Amino acid sequence: MSRRALFVTECVIVAMAFAMKHVLAHDLSPEVARRVAREAFAAYRVRYAKYRPTMTWVDEDRAELSFSAKGITLRGSCELIPGAVVCDLRVPVIFRPFKAKAVAIVERELAHWSERVARGEVA
Repeated sequence: MSRRALFVTECVIVAMAFAMKHVLAHDLSPEVARRVAREAFAAYRVRYAKYRPTMTWVDEDRAELSFSAKGITLRGSCELIPGAVVCDLRVPVIFRPFKAKAVAIVERELAHWSERVARGEVA
């Protein structure tokens, strides 16, 4: 595929993207939520290395995220607010059928990490 064709394809994919915003409630203090978010992402960076996940903290409570799947890089943000995590991800329309599954996975992982905090596994 030529560079121009690749560029046009990427532009079309970006234009066809939709925002997927999800708010996940939790009962963690802001300090613990920050530690859990950092520790969880460090674990995911190793566990899902083939997807090249990145997380860049913009400030104390907001991070920019990205990962690649099927040759497409997905970008979004994660914001820690009191009592919740707000995830906002731009997702190409082609991945829209997987939205419910993606949300279920994120909710399951939040529950998993909250349980680890309750057991004292996360300082």
